[in-house]
Amino acid sequence: MATEVNSQIGFDRSLFMPEMTVQAMRDSRYRHAANAVAELIDNSIDARADCVDVLILEEWSRVNSRNRWQVAELAVFDNGHGMSAQTLEQALRFGGRLASEGVHKIGKYGMGLPTASVSQCKRVDVWSWQNGIDSAAHSYIDVDAVSEGSLPEVPSANTEAPPQFWRDMVSPNTLDERRGTLVVWRDLDRITARSTTIFNKLEQEIGRIYRHFINDGDVEIRMAAHRNGEFKPYIDKQVRPNDPLYLMRNSATPKPWDAEPMFNPYGNANKTYELQINGRSELIEVNYSIAKAKLEVLGHLGDLPGNRAHGQHAHRNMGVSVVREGREILLLDAFVNRSRGGNAATMNRWWGCEVKFDSGCDDLFGVDHNKQMASHFSSIVKEVSDDEVSVDDDVSEYLEEDTALYNIVVDIRNTTRSMMDELGKMFSQRPRKSSPDGDALESIQEEAESVAGGVVKDLVETDVIPKTPTDRDHDELDPATREEQLTGHFVEEGIPEYDAEERAVKIVNEDKWFEFVPTQLSAYQVYSVASRGGVLLVKLNINHPIYEFLNIIEREVGTEGNEVARKAAVSIETMLLAWARMEDGMENESARMDFQDTCLRWGRIMADMLKRMGADGS
Repeated sequence: MATEVNSQIGFDRSLFMPEMTVQAMRDSRYRHAANAVAELIDNSIDARADCVDVLILEEWSRVNSRNRWQVAELAVFDNGHGMSAQTLEQALRFGGRLASEGVHKIGKYGMGLPTASVSQCKRVDVWSWQNGIDSAAHSYIDVDAVSEGSLPEVPSANTEAPPQFWRDMVSPNTLDERRGTLVVWRDLDRITARSTTIFNKLEQEIGRIYRHFINDGDVEIRMAAHRNGEFKPYIDKQVRPNDPLYLMRNSATPKPWDAEPMFNPYGNANKTYELQINGRSELIEVNYSIAKAKLEVLGHLGDLPGNRAHGQHAHRNMGVSVVREGREILLLDAFVNRSRGGNAATMNRWWGCEVKFDSGCDDLFGVDHNKQMASHFSSIVKEVSDDEVSVDDDVSEYLEEDTALYNIVVDIRNTTRSMMDELGKMFSQRPRKSSPDGDALESIQEEAESVAGGVVKDLVETDVIPKTPTDRDHDELDPATREEQLTGHFVEEGIPEYDAEERAVKIVNEDKWFEFVPTQLSAYQVYSVASRGGVLLVKLNINHPIYEFLNIIEREVGTEGNEVARKAAVSIETMLLAWARMEDGMENESARMDFQDTCLRWGRIMADMLKRMGADGS
C-alpha cells in the first residue's frame, strides 16, 4: 500500500538531493583558502603537470562604502595531461573517481575539485584539453542553479577554448597548446582577503604542503595577480619550499637560512617501519631534525632567537609534519612540549619531525577526504603525548596494525623529548655577549630600567606618587627573600636554576625596581606585569611588532653606534615601563581590568601602525 502511495505522489528515492548536497559541500571546512587551492594542485600533480600557475584577477569595486581592488576570480592553470570530455564531467561530480584510479594518487575520492571549489565560490568553470587548446572540453558547476533545481547534473561538456585573458596571463612554461587544464573560480563569496594576503598565506601553506615536489624539481608553482585593464601582473613570484625540518636549501626560510639548511638531521634517530596492510607491504618513514648549534641560529646566552625572523618562521612550522604521497596533509602540534613552561617552551620550534607514508596507509592513519586530517594517528598521538607509556607497555586492546602505529607514536614522543633535552643543553651552553675588551655590554633595556627605576624612587620618596604593593615589598622584604621570590619566578619561566639565581642576585644587588622579561603573550598584548621580590617584572611580548621594532633599533645602535637611535630605544622602553607602573598602582581590580582592556586596544592600533610602515621587520 505504501509503495502504491509513494508511486502516486511521485516519491523521490534519490540517494542524494542535488540542492542539499551542494549546500553541504559548501560547508566543507578548509583551514584556509590555500588548502582549498591545494586540492586543485593535487589534481594537477596527479595529471603529471610540472608547471602550475595560481592566478588572481582583481577588479576595482566598492566594498563597505569605499572603493578598492577586490579579488574577482581565481584560477589554477596547469600543463598536465588534460581530460577528455567524459572524464571532465566525472571530475565535476562529487566522488567521480573510480576506485582503481586511487592507487598512489594524491586525490582520494574524486571529491577535491567540486568540494574545494564550491567551498570558496558559487561558480566554477573547467577547461581541459588533450588534442589542442582550441578544442578544449568545457563544463561547470553553478551553485545558484543547483540550489534552484535548474541544474540537477553536471552539464554535458562542450568544445570551447579557454578565455584568451587567462592564456595571456599564464607563464610560457605552463601554457601548453597541446594539453592542460584551467579551473576558474568566480563569484568568490567565501574569499574576502586581498591578493597580497591570499598569496602570503599561499606561499607559506602551498610551499610547505608541496615542499618535496618543489625541492625535487617535480613541479614549479607560480603565483601571479593581475588588475583589470593592466597588462603586467603586480604580483609575480615562484613558490619556494617551506621546510619545517629546515633541511632544504634554496627555501623560503629568512636569510641567511634560505640558501643553506638551518637544522641538522638528529643523530641516528631517523627510522623506516615496514607494516603489512591488507596483504601489502607498506613503509612508514620518520625523520627528525634539530637546530644547528650556531650563534647565528640560537644567539648568545640570554638572547631570545625566537623573536628574530628565522625564529618566528620556525614558530609557524612547529610540530610534527604528516606527509602522504609526498604531500603534507597535517602539521600536528600535540608533541610540542609545554611542560617546561614559560620561555623554555619556545625551544619546541628548534626541532622538526616528519612522518611519511603512501596512500596504502590511509585507513591506518585515518586520512579524511579533504586531506587535512589523519584522525586515527592524531587520536593515538593525543593519548600518548601526555602519558608515560612505553613501547613495552601492553597495548593489546589495539589491532595488530594499530599496535605498530601506537609504538611508532611512542617512539616519536620519546625522540622529541630527547631533542628538547638536547636543546636545553645547547641553550645553556651558548656564549655570553661581550664587548671586545671582555666587559659585558650595557643593554638598552638595562638603561631604560635604570632611568625608570630612578624616577620612581625619587617620586615615591618625595610622596609625589603613592607606593604600590611592589614598592612596599621593595622596601620591607629582606634581600634573601627577594632573591628567593625572583629565583622561583624565573625558574617557573623556564630559566635554568643556576642562571635564575644569578639573575635574581644581580637584580637585588643593583637595587632595581624594574626588570624586562621578554616572553610570549597572546594576541595584541604589548606586555603583562608581575610583581616578585619588590621588582616589577614587565613581560614584553616577543610576538608583538614593537619587540622586533626595538630590536631593529638596537641592531642599528650596535652596528653604527647611532646615539640618536639609542636614545630613541631607551625612551620607548622607558615609556613602556611607565605604563606598566601605572597598572601596578591600580589596587582596584575593576580599574585594573579596564586599564588592561585599554592597553589591549592600544596594542592592536600600535601593531597595525608598525606593520603599515614596515617597522616590524617585514
